[in-house]
Amino acid sequence: MDRRLAEDPEFGNPQPILQIVEERYHFGLELFAAHLPAVAELVQLMPGWTAGMRKELFFDPLVQFWMEDAFERLERRELRSPHPLEELCGWALESLKATGRLGLTEQEIGSSFRVGPQRQLYLWDVKRSSHPLVQRLMKNFDGYFMEGTDARATLCTPDTEMVHALDQALSVFADMLPHTATTVLSHTHSIALAIMRLGGARLLTGSAGDGLPGVILLSPEELRNPWDTAGHLLHEGLHTRFADISRFSALVARNADVDFPWREQENDFTVARALSAFHVYVHFVLYEAAVREFGQRFHGKYGSPGQHPVSAHAMSVVHVSGKGPYATGMARCRYLGEQLATRWTPFLTPDGRRFVRWLLECLEPLGTEATAFLGALRERERADGMARVTAPVRPVSPAGEPPAPRSLRKNPRLRARPITDVGYLLAFVPEEPRIQLLNLHSWIISELCDGRSQSAIGEQYHSIVGANLSPEQASSQLSLGLEQLEACHIITSAPAAEGAEGAPL
Repeated sequence: MDRRLAEDPEFGNPQPILQIVEERYHFGLELFAAHLPAVAELVQLMPGWTAGMRKELFFDPLVQFWMEDAFERLERRELRSPHPLEELCGWALESLKATGRLGLTEQEIGSSFRVGPQRQLYLWDVKRSSHPLVQRLMKNFDGYFMEGTDARATLCTPDTEMVHALDQALSVFADMLPHTATTVLSHTHSIALAIMRLGGARLLTGSAGDGLPGVILLSPEELRNPWDTAGHLLHEGLHTRFADISRFSALVARNADVDFPWREQENDFTVARALSAFHVYVHFVLYEAAVREFGQRFHGKYGSPGQHPVSAHAMSVVHVSGKGPYATGMARCRYLGEQLATRWTPFLTPDGRRFVRWLLECLEPLGTEATAFLGALRERERADGMARVTAPVRPVSPAGEPPAPRSLRKNPRLRARPITDVGYLLAFVPEEPRIQLLNLHSWIISELCDGRSQSAIGEQYHSIVGANLSPEQASSQLSLGLEQLEACHIITSAPAAEGAEGAPL
């Protein structure tokens, strides 16, 4: 189960996910360059960069934050200079000329301490630098963690004791769930240690979300029990992975408000938050099972969970707090999974529904309460004729008559960036000014639109996918693909000239 959760090419394996994120950002910079002069200057230098330099740029928390802001402004047709991304590019250019390094967050606030199996995570030490970049980071930290709430957080300077505690916890994580640990930590670049309070209560962990992407917030007060600290790293690391998935995969069709029965006094619980929380709880149920089933093998290495200080909470593997039907992570996993697979399904896109089903089916072999409803759900699906099979072929027109002949071609203003390793195409057209991700089938369909007739496209498409899809599935997929590509202006149509034939691929 650990391997299944970690290796799925769409939602688990970090290599294709991070590659798409990086290529999307690179493509974004090329688009922003037309509006932001400092970005254009940086883009001109990038062809000679190493993979490490690209990663340092595209996975810097402030760069990611302002990149996402620039994407939003581009979509609203409001992107113009000056923009904070230009300031970041200016600092990077100055540092590059002076030192050969970009000089962004890792260099300015990364302490001499690094943790993780490959020492890949750096710890924040904001007292090391007076650079304006650090002030920018603190503004984001305060705004996205504390603004509008009674929460407070004070960043701590890491020391050797904290580093040892983190190394112990990361080692527990890797011993319990080796595949998940490797994949989750791939989406995380740093850890910020902070004393956190919400009202009068202590907070164990935190996340600044899109305000500081890729950053895990942990309380040094909660590092004393490596078993629960490993759970905290799993929890917050999964949020960073979900954020990366969400950058290019639209999982939510309508972000409606929904109920979290264990948080009845709080507001702003949406379908997107439910998906993110469910993603965490599924992995927590597996982590809890791993600790229970073979954690004792490691008691000599880490001590038993109960011999360390512990704070009781719902996702503790040592001491669960609270009472009632939703006091445990298992019960919350069951609730969210069942709602997302039934009542809340209309709020999800096809990708979102596939994401939920993937998580449920990965966890199902464990045989826990969390997936006990799946058998009954499948029975209802079969009874309603809604089992997960390809939708029936759509009628060719409302009147049942063949559509008028037409030719289809790619939008002449289309800009595209292929990601051939993982079979995706990033596409941008001015009529729909946002980067769109085409899967392999949509990409193939768009390439077939070279001026040939729709019937000729259909014949060619059937010959390409016929070994893997039935004629009905191919027709349905082609019809849907053409409809979506035309709706987002990637392809355009015109009446077909009589007797016209399209050129072969």
